[in-house]
Amino acid sequence: MTVENDFLVWAAAGGNVQSQAAYEANSALANGFVTGIAPSAPFNKIWRQATIISAMIAKFIVDQTGQPAIDDGTIATLEANFIAAIGATVRTKLLAAGNVYVNNSTGNDVTGNGTSGLPWATQQHAANVVQSSYDLNGQVMTINVEAGTGTYTAGVQLSGPIVGSTGPGSLIIKGASSGTTAVSIGSGNCFVATNGAQFTVNGFTLTASGSGNVGNAIVAESGTQVAIGSDIVFGVCGNNHISAQNAGQVTGSSYSITGGALAHWNESKGIIVVGGGTITLTGTPAFSVTFANGALGGLIESVGETFTGSATTPSNVRYNVALNSVIYTNGQAGTYFPGTGTTGATATGGQYG
Repeated sequence: MTVENDFLVWAAAGGNVQSQAAYEANSALANGFVTGIAPSAPFNKIWRQATIISAMIAKFIVDQTGQPAIDDGTIATLEANFIAAIGATVRTKLLAAGNVYVNNSTGNDVTGNGTSGLPWATQQHAANVVQSSYDLNGQVMTINVEAGTGTYTAGVQLSGPIVGSTGPGSLIIKGASSGTTAVSIGSGNCFVATNGAQFTVNGFTLTASGSGNVGNAIVAESGTQVAIGSDIVFGVCGNNHISAQNAGQVTGSSYSITGGALAHWNESKGIIVVGGGTITLTGTPAFSVTFANGALGGLIESVGETFTGSATTPSNVRYNVALNSVIYTNGQAGTYFPGTGTTGATATGGQYG
């Protein structure tokens, strides 16, 4: 659909328009025309210079806002749309901590503005706006995901860094609480960071279905960092709870597990560091492959972590480490991770200890 733009360029095709050189040399340029015959070529030059600027501003409004530029003799609407167009192209620099809001019941991604009174409907839209329109300037931006109605059926897939971010703590995606805010993904991933994205996730219960590249609660890949807050609950996932791939990194300390997966931790050329806190397991979740899976050339580090509750794994496969991966526990025994049996499996250059 073509958006209406009433502002057109006069004499755009050229023709009877004074040249730039002649215009600059015209004696009337300094003092204006005097009484007499009006020469058309200089006037066409003047009108074109004026109209090309107005047409350019009108086009800027149309392109950036999708709103029409109407010549109705008033300026109020044009001014408002011009301000909106500037806002769409200039980043807002945070001078203090910032907050935007999401509510899947009362929010709207089209008419909302991200405030608590007019929230957006989806986390993805909020993340997209923060990434495209804000300079965090070393401050902290929080995407507040309100309880809303039922579960959120889409999470966030963030690709690329956030301008002004200083690490995963600069952007926090925060649910109201794990007891009231759930992200349940049908054949997908709940939170994904790619290509240098960094954020913290907290206040959610996470479940996902699917296999292969989907069915994970948290995925970090390609030089990203995701931090896990203490109010995260991992429910049933068709793939892994946490997956770190290709230089992606996931960190955490304390959180909860209520459902099973292929593995709780899975790395393939990635890094997972969780230590110094408590992971609470309830309901004896089942991990069909292992609890900690070091698959290929990466690191799983868990030092000083306490595990409460129990889980099941294949017998004596509490951990699996192979293909030059390292699982570092600062010398813990094979029963350190939750699971079945008294040890784990080490193969093809993998190291545990």
